[in-house]
Amino acid sequence: MNKSAIMEGSVWVPMVMMLLMALASCGPRPTVLAEIGEEEHAQVVQDWVEYRIGRLTEPTGWLRLAGMMPIAPGENRFGSGEDMDIRFPEGTMPEFAGVMTLEGDRVTVQVREGVDFRVEFPGDVDGADSSTKPRSVAMRDVVAYEGITNSSTGADGSTGADGSAGVTGSTAPEPPRMFHGDLEFFVIKRGDLHMVRLYNYDNPAADRFDGFPRYPLDLKWRVEARFEPAEEGKTIRMVNILDQLSDEPVMGTYYFEVDGVEYSLDALEGSETRHFVIVGDQTNRTDTYQAGRYIYVDHPDENGRTVFDFNMMYNPPCAFSAFTT
Repeated sequence: MNKSAIMEGSVWVPMVMMLLMALASCGPRPTVLAEIGEEEHAQVVQDWVEYRIGRLTEPTGWLRLAGMMPIAPGENRFGSGEDMDIRFPEGTMPEFAGVMTLEGDRVTVQVREGVDFRVEFPGDVDGADSSTKPRSVAMRDVVAYEGITNSSTGADGSTGADGSAGVTGSTAPEPPRMFHGDLEFFVIKRGDLHMVRLYNYDNPAADRFDGFPRYPLDLKWRVEARFEPAEEGKTIRMVNILDQLSDEPVMGTYYFEVDGVEYSLDALEGSETRHFVIVGDQTNRTDTYQAGRYIYVDHPDENGRTVFDFNMMYNPPCAFSAFTT
């Protein structure tokens, strides 16, 4: 499974929530890396908050998620009608818009004549290099998903009823995005489940969103941490909102102090330059989110040290939408 999908687009939480463990104090730690002035720190955090708001409210932000609909093996009629196998929100598309067919690990979409339906491929299309500007084309038949890499391949060169391209393939590592009106959707796979992830640009609540409750800034929670790599093969058991289990590799453990008490946090793979950390603490029971909060930290320097700024922890996507995974 794609790691960036796990860490950015899914809600994976540890079976043991309290990853934050108090250890015996071993004396003060140097905090040179963590030094920053109050005004500079306030601006850094404010810039991050504005970035978070932008990510939540962008056209494909978590606040605009409108559905996560399973695709059953075989043919699935889709549209806004009550009798559809895959039902889109009422009024957002025709009652019967087309058919999605799941065969093995391949999903194809056939759109009914007269339905305005466009597809955007993130990579090469029919041999043309569109990597810098995805091409949006009107289509009737689409390979929406094929294989575990989320690629859309296997073009047959046929022509749609309207004279546009027929079943068209893509060498991109992401599935093609499909559009109708204010809707954007594509096929994802989680475990053995194929699903339609749906965004609706028309979302007044997302338009009005201008922030979230925050604790007062406190430089005490910006601390230097020491990293110890994990033994090869160490994993942690995770479960997502679909009750699917996964053993995720642990990169190592960070150790740091707050008020003279040493704590440790396990780090998971995040990106080429950062580790992903899930934090559990007492606020999960009351003020924040029961599944813990997330934070990314820069990889440690040559001395094995980095900085945690717990003022920049954030709630996972499932705190904002019931349709995340």
